[in-house]
Amino acid sequence: MGGVDVGSPMAGEKDAQRPAALEALLSEALDEGTGLLVRSKSGRWLWRNGAACSFLAQLEPRGHSLAQLLRSVTEPGQGELSLHDHVTQWRMKLIPWPGEGQAQLWIFRERLRPLPAERELAQLRLALEEAQGRLRLLSAHTRGILFEFDSQARFVRVWASDPKLLLMPESELLGRTLVEALGPDVGGWHHARVSHTLQTGEEQAYEYRLEVPNGATNFACTSVAVPAPDGAGRNAVFWIRDVTEEVELRARLLRADRLAAVGTMAAGVAHEVNNPLTYMRLNLDMVLRELRQEQQRGAALDRLLQPLELVREGAERVQTIVAALLNLARPADPNQVVDVRQTLEHCLELTALQLEGRAVVQRAYASSPKVCANEARLIQVFTNLLSNAADAMAEAPGEQTLHVSSGTDARGRATVEIRDSGAGIPREHLQRVFDPFFTTKPQGLGLGLAICQRIIASFGGEIQVESAPGQGAAFRVCLPGMAAP
Repeated sequence: MGGVDVGSPMAGEKDAQRPAALEALLSEALDEGTGLLVRSKSGRWLWRNGAACSFLAQLEPRGHSLAQLLRSVTEPGQGELSLHDHVTQWRMKLIPWPGEGQAQLWIFRERLRPLPAERELAQLRLALEEAQGRLRLLSAHTRGILFEFDSQARFVRVWASDPKLLLMPESELLGRTLVEALGPDVGGWHHARVSHTLQTGEEQAYEYRLEVPNGATNFACTSVAVPAPDGAGRNAVFWIRDVTEEVELRARLLRADRLAAVGTMAAGVAHEVNNPLTYMRLNLDMVLRELRQEQQRGAALDRLLQPLELVREGAERVQTIVAALLNLARPADPNQVVDVRQTLEHCLELTALQLEGRAVVQRAYASSPKVCANEARLIQVFTNLLSNAADAMAEAPGEQTLHVSSGTDARGRATVEIRDSGAGIPREHLQRVFDPFFTTKPQGLGLGLAICQRIIASFGGEIQVESAPGQGAAFRVCLPGMAAP
């Protein structure tokens, strides 16, 4: 075997020649099957124990070249030899030896390869680690909630990217049905959805509204039936996503589409109506002028003047509507740098008479960036909002307060808020206040806020509204700020 003489065991006949260094090694707590070999640096065998002889005798039939290992390792080290169903760990160190100076001490320990069951367990552990890694990747990119229900529609697993998306902690959901956890009012409808998936196996996709602790209100749900872990029956998995922002965006797009349609219609209607309306007013003014001259000469014309005055008033009102429609359809005017605080103060001066006697004005101006907008159009927006606030407070009893402020929001936008202490806006009307032709005023056109929203949107901003019955209303205008020069 490559010049390695296994020979006969030398443990008994050579024991008397063992030096003190080897005695110390043998006194260590070594397994009975540990093989010890001592070899000179020139390759001559000096000593070996019985376990080593047995080990050497097994090498050649298994086709393993120990000579190659012994020749290649010259410095202390350690490693392994694979021998079919065994793995042999080896270690070499240098020890003093009489007449040799230093010799190589080789230590061999054998261990069995893992049994099939152990190998299977090791593979399962690796598969589990891989699955856990994939789950971490999935959860990192998944927003929302995952619920799993058993065949009795009871929670068996709950996972949420944000715990505040849950109405109650996970520990209070597990083992209970939706009705038991949330009550029949909230949980009944959702429980029916779960039961449908469990009974039919059909996938479902739907949206619903529900207020949760983190402020989300709109959710999209997708359900799927999966086999139960025991193989009997089916479970149901529900993936629920927070789509509050998506719903708001869809609503804005719908309003924008409606405004675009109204603008197109307004341009056509205004063009057709404005021409005959103009000569109607001119002729009415001429008739009234002539009749008044006749009245000054003593003619009794009161019966004719009053109906004509009413006709002219109606024509003026129609012309006001046409002007509003043209305003809605008017293309954007050139923009310039505008200081919203100065513009707001100018609008307060324009509406001072309307506010006088109705409310005490409180100002709170903070630092805000300048904006790129058309000042005349911005004056139109602020004046409209101030006039609406004055009308709302005129109907409320007692002294009222109008709070106007300017500042900067968290996104660096310039903000203007007009908050009145009037009767407030009913909850069912909040979603419609910017719709064209929607109004609660007996003589209102329902175009003022729609026009305001269109103007602010053309500047890249938005109008927000909040209100509660009996607690007034607040309109907040947000406009992108310009970077400081």
